[in-house]
Amino acid sequence: VTSREITTSDFKINDVTVNPTNDLIAVGKSDGTVVQIDRATKAQQIVYQHPTKIAISAIEFSADGKWLVVGSEDGALALINQQTKEVTPLTKHRAQVNNIAFSPNNNLLATGSWDKTVKIWNLEKMTESPIVLRDHNDWVWSI
Repeated sequence: VTSREITTSDFKINDVTVNPTNDLIAVGKSDGTVVQIDRATKAQQIVYQHPTKIAISAIEFSADGKWLVVGSEDGALALINQQTKEVTPLTKHRAQVNNIAFSPNNNLLATGSWDKTVKIWNLEKMTESPIVLRDHNDWVWSI
C-alpha cells in the first residue's frame, strides 16, 4: 500500500468533509480558511475565508453535494453554493459551532453549538428564521 499525502499548509486542520457526489474534500483550518482539494489532481482552492480569520470548527457537505456549510469558533455560519460559490451568511450562534448535519433529503440543516442551542433551517425557505432548540443543560456536541 502506498501513501498519498496532500499538504494543505502549516495551519491546524479542525474538520474535514468529503463531497459525496465528486472527488472534492473540504478542509476547515485554524487560520479561518476552508480549502477544497480535488482528490484526483490534488488541486486546491480556498472557497471561504472567515472575515476576521477566526478558526473554522465544523464543516459539512449536503448529501447531494450542492451545499457546503461552514461553522467557526465565534459562532458564525456560512452556506456555500457549490455551483456558484456564492456565500450566504446564516444566523450566528453565540459560541463555537461544534456540529453540522443535513436531513437525508437536504431540505433541513441543523447546527449545534457551545451556546447550548441547536438551530434548524429550512433550506427551501431561507428567508425564514431558523427554529432554535434552547433548553440543553450543556454544550451541543453532536447532532
